[in-house]
Amino acid sequence: METVYQVIYSPQVAIKQKLSELLIDAYQQYYTEIKDLNGLTLIEVLYFNQISSDYYCLGFSLAHDSSNVNANDIKMLFEDGMNDAEFIDAVFKFQDPFLNQHLEKLYNEIHNIELRLREVISFIFTDTYKQDFYNVLYELNIKPMYDDDKLNKDPVKRREYLKKKLENEFFYLLFSHYIWFNDLANIDIGNIIAYLQKNIDFDGFRQKVLSRGINKEVYEDFITSLKSNLNNI
Repeated sequence: METVYQVIYSPQVAIKQKLSELLIDAYQQYYTEIKDLNGLTLIEVLYFNQISSDYYCLGFSLAHDSSNVNANDIKMLFEDGMNDAEFIDAVFKFQDPFLNQHLEKLYNEIHNIELRLREVISFIFTDTYKQDFYNVLYELNIKPMYDDDKLNKDPVKRREYLKKKLENEFFYLLFSHYIWFNDLANIDIGNIIAYLQKNIDFDGFRQKVLSRGINKEVYEDFITSLKSNLNNI
């Protein structure tokens, strides 16, 4: 594992040696005795450039011992040392394996939340519409984000596509879409045809028009609660 930095520093400084000293100082803040630690072996120069007569730019990587449970804390102390060093004007960090691990964990947590939400939302829409389970968003102002936008216009191809992947429309929505599950689209000729196809008699058609969307109170309450909860995510 290694972290990649770029530093801007004064030209008269032996920069790699100075960085090594900062690294050893960071280790010494954790360990009272350090044996056989050579900071120079942990620092690898990646590139070098003279910006002007006043400043040089150095790109370097810092190797980490992945078995050391304090490795990230030591790295942070090293970064504090660089920020405090008078000979360094600026420090930038471009790769950080510890940050990557944290973000990966965070991503997995968010992904699990999203999957559970999909399950609940799928149940709600399945129970509400009770048929045509690959086309339950037709009443809403929501457009799934398929790789091929034609799937939004072709219900037959959409059904085949989703069925093969064991997915439904909710797999192609963002969190931001989830707060619009009660945002009904205006009734147009396409909606009327869809209603007529699903309702043979006029009374059934009329009832469907008057009860569009999610209308069970418990489901409405859940969808309403999504707005505040998803804003936190």
